Amino acid sequence: MSTEIATENTFDITQAPKHIEKSETSTASTGFNRRIDRSGQLWQIKSGKDVLHEVNSPHIDAVLIADAPKISRSYYATDYVAGVSLPPDCWTSDSNGGPDESVVNPQSSKCSVCPQNVKGSGSGGGKACRLFTRVAVGFLGDNEATNGVFQLHLAATSVFGDAPDAVNKPTRLPFLKYKKFVENNGYKISQLITRVSQDEKTAYKKLLFEPVGYVPEDSLEQVKGLLENPNTKEAIETKYSAAKADDEVSPAETFVAPAEPPKKRRKKSPPAEGKVTGLDEALADFNDKVDD
Repeated sequence: MSTEIATENTFDITQAPKHIEKSETSTASTGFNRRIDRSGQLWQIKSGKDVLHEVNSPHIDAVLIADAPKISRSYYATDYVAGVSLPPDCWTSDSNGGPDESVVNPQSSKCSVCPQNVKGSGSGGGKACRLFTRVAVGFLGDNEATNGVFQLHLAATSVFGDAPDAVNKPTRLPFLKYKKFVENNGYKISQLITRVSQDEKTAYKKLLFEPVGYVPEDSLEQVKGLLENPNTKEAIETKYSAAKADDEVSPAETFVAPAEPPKKRRKKSPPAEGKVTGLDEALADFNDKVDD
């Protein structure tokens, strides 16, 4: 985990070393309590309430292993109370669908017509139901405290939008634009070392992502292990238990300024028979390379 402060990022995604192969496709409470928290410049790697490692830095450098296949939503009927962490009253793992089947008090049958998905239903004139996604993150190296998979929870302002400084830092982007940028260059986010930092121009939490290097050849086995780790799938799932969950992300941790919902996208054709996707595809790439 990097603690160095870089004055300039000179990484060029078009200059890949031989061990990084282009992807075949270049288009575009949870039970998991191992997570990354940030307050100001203090980044904490946690397991439940225990802090495994922390660093005071404008950024962290990590490998983004995988992200949730769809954008999620969560709605809290009550305001956050310090020291109390509860699951949301309504949620879904598909923001274009409806509430999860386990929700006791669904606010609507479909998110698109839900009264909590209307501007003005939440504080500050925003929407009461908030968009978010989760990313499985790993750190390279032999630090036992940061071994394994950790969850990075991204609120809407970290997910959507454009580069805040498109002239000087065009590759420092919100998550979805960053992922698309990497894929448009023929790679997967799991093949890169990504710098995660706060947008210094905003007072609310807004993380930005930029590539600073490729995964070194001697770290391919470690990344393969992270892809195979069952915690990777668990880290990106949206699921909650009905009981109080002290290790859950609270409304205060997820609250950001209101953001517009994602633009509608064209429906993609289902993958051809026998074609692997998502984690399976990423793992297959690393298996092929490691076995060579």
